Amino acid sequence: MAALWAAPLAAQDADRLDSAFEAFWKAGSAKAAEKAAAGILATGASFAAIQARLAAGRPYKAAETGELHWATLQGGGARHATTVVIPKNYNPSMRYPVRVHLHGGVARPDPEETEEPDRLGPAQPLRPRRRLPFPGRYIAVYPSGYAEAQWWFSNQLANLDEILDRLKRAYNIDENRVHLMGVSDGGTGAFFVGLKNPTSWSAFFPLNGFLRVLSNPMTRADGELFAGNLTNRPIYAVNGELDPLYPAIAAHPFMVMLRRAGADLTFRVMAGAGHDTSWWPAEAKSIDAFEETHPRNPLPDRLSWETERVDRYNRVAWLVVDRLDPVKNEGVFADDNTIEIQDPADFGLRVDSRRDDGRKVIDVIEGTTAEAMGMKKGDTILRMGPVTIRSTADMGRAFDEHPAGRPLEFEVDRKGRRLTMSGTFPPEPKAPRKEEAFRHSKPSGRVVVTHRANRFEARTRGVGAFTLLLSPAMIDFDKPVTVVVNGKTVHEGIAARSANTLLRYAARDNDRSMLFGAELPITVP
Repeated sequence: MAALWAAPLAAQDADRLDSAFEAFWKAGSAKAAEKAAAGILATGASFAAIQARLAAGRPYKAAETGELHWATLQGGGARHATTVVIPKNYNPSMRYPVRVHLHGGVARPDPEETEEPDRLGPAQPLRPRRRLPFPGRYIAVYPSGYAEAQWWFSNQLANLDEILDRLKRAYNIDENRVHLMGVSDGGTGAFFVGLKNPTSWSAFFPLNGFLRVLSNPMTRADGELFAGNLTNRPIYAVNGELDPLYPAIAAHPFMVMLRRAGADLTFRVMAGAGHDTSWWPAEAKSIDAFEETHPRNPLPDRLSWETERVDRYNRVAWLVVDRLDPVKNEGVFADDNTIEIQDPADFGLRVDSRRDDGRKVIDVIEGTTAEAMGMKKGDTILRMGPVTIRSTADMGRAFDEHPAGRPLEFEVDRKGRRLTMSGTFPPEPKAPRKEEAFRHSKPSGRVVVTHRANRFEARTRGVGAFTLLLSPAMIDFDKPVTVVVNGKTVHEGIAARSANTLLRYAARDNDRSMLFGAELPITVP
């Protein structure tokens, strides 16, 4: 590795390089930094000298602390605000974790009506904005979303990228401890970011979210979703047992699918909880511990990525999908888009809960035990087994006390006549049914690639070409690189270091721990 080290620069050359890097560090955006990179290249500095400075990062200085308000979303105007909370004791010599919070109720038409979920505690999580707390150990970020900038829209993914880039340019953050947390719609949004653009994030915390929302065309989620894109991604998901919107029993099949696809998933079911965060005080320490023990690996040994387009959502870490080709389908992958659903037993009785006693039958569901017993709309429930029914609470108690699988007897009043009927409930359970988790309407391409030292092995389906981004932390540039695709060796040779590539990706990623010194384009044979 001796070739990586450069001789000391002459004083004049060092001054020129200092000035060029000062302009690079002061650039206000990725595009501006790419332009400033030309000044660094013009100094003639060696690859090693440039890499060393990029790895060390910009010299951070004291910066504004407290509650900051940014307008970040392009086209969103000043009303689309992101709130950033910097610890009052911020020390620019320390690297700070970041926690980004996505609120619920994202479909509201007015961005000023959004709610902030971070006020997690014993009360409801979705309540109007108020003054934010000042965390001492991390930087907190609260983007806002609304009907035209929902968490699963492309403009919001671009917005999150811009927020992180802007944060990195002003504050010394730990790039490998940037966590995304959301409640309700925000939890669903956290899933979406992980499925479409996970590279910058360390771990995802979908709280009361639901992947089924993203498969609904009415949601207008941008692009198609592939569970394998969460391979190796740490996820801490929470759903309430009694959540009327997204109960844990409905979320569970998706969690099974994500584990099967390779996600590093912890799924917590909160007993007795509804669509709230009443469980937060008891769960907060576990969430903090998960954050602490799941830093990002910026250069993982194994990547899996699938996409139906290459103009965006085509990169993960050091892999870029350049061209799709449906004809090239040698790679065979296990199914990771199927969920198994066990339909819960439904007795099939609907009563009028708006009446004082709540015993009046207003509907009987076809194909259920209630219909088989002969129950009719308009009946009044008088007795269930030994329990006299005077209210819906009595019915609930009778169902709770009834032994599963035993005959259940009802007495009803039907237009002045007393009738007795019986049936077994719950009936014999049906076999779980399988269905697609996400709808796919376009051809997609997938690459699964592993690397060990200077050897890369890939399996592909529907991909014509891809690029490997090579980091000095991944390979030895002085030794040949071997690439095998679908069992065939497609490249074997030295990868030339490129200061231009090093600076271009440093400008785009703004990430000290993810530097790439060469691009290796691969055509699938």
